[in-house]
Amino acid sequence: MDHTIDGMSATDTAPKRHNLTAKPRALRKVTMNFVERNWTALVEAAKSTGHSQTESLNRAAALYAKAVQAQEQGGAVYIREDADAKLERVTFL
Repeated sequence: MDHTIDGMSATDTAPKRHNLTAKPRALRKVTMNFVERNWTALVEAAKSTGHSQTESLNRAAALYAKAVQAQEQGGAVYIREDADAKLERVTFL
């Protein structure tokens, strides 16, 4: 089953090619403060995927919104750390 969020699938590792004739999305500029652990996670995610930090944050926000929505509707989000690990339920408080 293919799960996509705002044009991003769970297996994406490279940016999608954008339609150059499409109207650009409105951008919002924000200032954020990170604890060291989350800053390191952002930097590592951007490096491993080849996405910019901005794209990584956009994708994280979209995924978080979808996960919270699923949880609010009685659904659940699960993660498996590696192929041999047990499936673990993620709960957003």
